[in-house]
Amino acid sequence: MFQFGHITRKLGDWILPIYLVFGLLAGGSSREGILANGVLQAVGACILIWCALDNRLPGPDKRARWFVWSAALLMVFLVLQLVPLPPEVWTELPGRDFIQEGFVQLGRDELPWMPLSLTPQETAEGLLRFIPPIAVFVLTYKTASRREENRVLFVLISVAILSAVLGMVQIFDGQDSAFYFWEITNRGHAVGLMANANHQSIFLVSVLPFCVVYFSRLKIHADMGDVDAGQFLFVSLAMLLLVIGIIIAGSLAGYILLGPVAAMSFLLYRGRKVRGLDVLAGLVGAIAVAGLGWWLSFSPVLPALGVTSLSDTELGRLNSWRLTMASASDFFPFGSGLGSFEQLIPLYEDQAAITGRFLNHTHNDYLEVWLELGALGVVLMFVVLAAFLRLSFAAWMSDGGERLRMKKASSITVCAICLHSIVDYPLRTEAIAMLVALALGQLATDSLKRQRRASERDAASSAHIII
Repeated sequence: MFQFGHITRKLGDWILPIYLVFGLLAGGSSREGILANGVLQAVGACILIWCALDNRLPGPDKRARWFVWSAALLMVFLVLQLVPLPPEVWTELPGRDFIQEGFVQLGRDELPWMPLSLTPQETAEGLLRFIPPIAVFVLTYKTASRREENRVLFVLISVAILSAVLGMVQIFDGQDSAFYFWEITNRGHAVGLMANANHQSIFLVSVLPFCVVYFSRLKIHADMGDVDAGQFLFVSLAMLLLVIGIIIAGSLAGYILLGPVAAMSFLLYRGRKVRGLDVLAGLVGAIAVAGLGWWLSFSPVLPALGVTSLSDTELGRLNSWRLTMASASDFFPFGSGLGSFEQLIPLYEDQAAITGRFLNHTHNDYLEVWLELGALGVVLMFVVLAAFLRLSFAAWMSDGGERLRMKKASSITVCAICLHSIVDYPLRTEAIAMLVALALGQLATDSLKRQRRASERDAASSAHIII
């Protein structure tokens, strides 16, 4: 007998873990993987259509609405960036003078219609890149159950182990190793599944809190007499390998973030709510870590400590930040268009110092959002950050015990990646963007409603159609 309801329920339980593992394996580069990213985007679009049409799945509650509406507004704005505008309109937009002058020098008497984005192809590609993380977010708050949550944890930790071990192999095999999967990559560094050593490091750091959640759940079962030695060995080995992977990746940002993430993961394991003294200690620790990182970044004594550097060279972070702020001011408030940084920023560089090397990103996602998306991008960024902080504080200040551990781990992960985004661009890779979407989806889901939802879904599926 073929049971449609049973198969649909089983398929729904596995969609998120399978989609997530594919995204983590294939989405490690911000510049390459066109075919893999295309498949991710196509599957993500199908997932979103399914979630919209299946009336058995719940709609977004108030926890998720800020994220959903922000994402919807962003997608609409990106589409508007691609709409051609008449010359009378686009010539009046800030920062477009050089385009008009270029057409005049070419002898064009009649100016063409132009979109808001300076690089419409890159903007269209960037718009499509939002589909996989949005699909992960929607799947998480619509279909997640405790059973599926455990599968996601296992998949996430397994891929992180693979990436850490792969990084070790790359180091031992040398700069010409065949185990570097991306053409544009940090050869000679342990990048794992990523194309960038900094992204490898932040990925491994971000998975550590989820290892702690997995370990704590195993311990709860062990305390009740259900000891799984194999699973304990798996997660313990995972934490060890992830720390080794972070160390050999050679990312200064990873080194700096490892301490605070480990400390917060310890609080997560203890399971009690955070008190005022804990918040004060956390703030002092964060300031101390930031100061240490700033000092190490400029220290001439420790130049080889990590690949993250704030050196003030032509291609250094400080100079790229200055160039980005100058260009963002020129194009404010409408922005230059998603993905336009790489082609726009050479216009602001010292022409005498230009070489074959170039800046593909500003190494500060907040500044790049300001440049490319203008005022609306900045507002949406603050809305999402505010919603994230509100949900995070609610989780940490509550006595939810085991029920809230997944939310707390998610908040640590998002916070670490947001901090890393000050000096890099981790969210420009599909893998890390999908990880953040998973974490935000966990934060946006009511844990008690999730338990009731899983029970109702199981009950509904028992009334399946039998052929």
